Amino acid sequence: MNDNLIKNFWNCGCFIGIPSENKIYVMTHQSDFKNNECILNPPYFYLNDFYMNHSSPYFKGEVFFEISYSEMLKLISKEFSEKPQISWNELSKKNYINQFESIKNAIDTGYLKKGVPYSSLNGQSLISTKNKVYLIKSLLENKNQNSTYIYGYWNQFNGFIGSTPELLFIQNDCYVQTIALAGTVPNAKNVNKEAFVNNQKMQKEHLLVIEGLKHSLSQFGMVSIGETKILELPKLIHLKTDILVKLKENFPFQFEKFLKEIHPTAAVGSLPKNSQGNWLPQTKEEILNRGYYAAPFGIILDENNSICICTIRGMQWQDNIVKICAGGGVILESDINLEWQEIESKMDAIKYSLGL
Repeated sequence: MNDNLIKNFWNCGCFIGIPSENKIYVMTHQSDFKNNECILNPPYFYLNDFYMNHSSPYFKGEVFFEISYSEMLKLISKEFSEKPQISWNELSKKNYINQFESIKNAIDTGYLKKGVPYSSLNGQSLISTKNKVYLIKSLLENKNQNSTYIYGYWNQFNGFIGSTPELLFIQNDCYVQTIALAGTVPNAKNVNKEAFVNNQKMQKEHLLVIEGLKHSLSQFGMVSIGETKILELPKLIHLKTDILVKLKENFPFQFEKFLKEIHPTAAVGSLPKNSQGNWLPQTKEEILNRGYYAAPFGIILDENNSICICTIRGMQWQDNIVKICAGGGVILESDINLEWQEIESKMDAIKYSLGL
């Protein structure tokens, strides 16, 4: 890889890493965003906001390549890196409390079964090329890279970098793989994993995500639900269930159509799906505050292969403002103090994975 290509990548680039394939898909110097009819030749990337408001979410770069995790680490280790110096604001609980109470009221009236409030921690820092090198290097060196999908996108004004366990889907010919991920505890030394797995509140929260996905996916083909297992990360433990869809015969897979049916899942949105309007109105302030938190970000490799992830567990920036966000599922049995502890644990996990 020549110096000019590296420079273009740090100025304007994006990537998604797929641990099961030991591949990182990288694109540099992307074009303007287009609708899918304007892009004829894959591969190309997809990025929308949480609400999927953008009518032209596809983009294609000048250079696209695949690289292994170890090769990527070796490549960026040649670059100068520097830890971002971030002046963090105080984490406010007010907006989260308002969301939580609205969700509980909606559950009490039977309007909702589950909702996912979130909180954001803001800070000040100008993210430089050296900072991007540092953040990506931290992700690649982290021990949890086999269980999460590293990702990044940036231009001269804004960007985000993170490592998400939240897979929206991997399409491979007539099969589409997704997951239900819900139910979380800190990965502390004294954690009782058996008690966590058997906790009725955790089980209910997880089953509601499975319920929502089954409802969304059944129209596409045969849905197979795997065994619920533990996903153990360095700082957090989750309940995770693999889900596989065998598409109907002669079913033309359409990336955005499929995505709109499952996103946002009940792991990051609400159940029933898209019923968050009453407790999380889509105001200009909310859209700006959320940024690209829990947004769909993917790549179309060809007509038979595509990947889409949900951008949680990351840091985003706009000019000199940086932000990390974390959310957690709320059901009838949820306690606000325990849920807030989960928010704080997730924010700590994000800082840890990024070396902050």
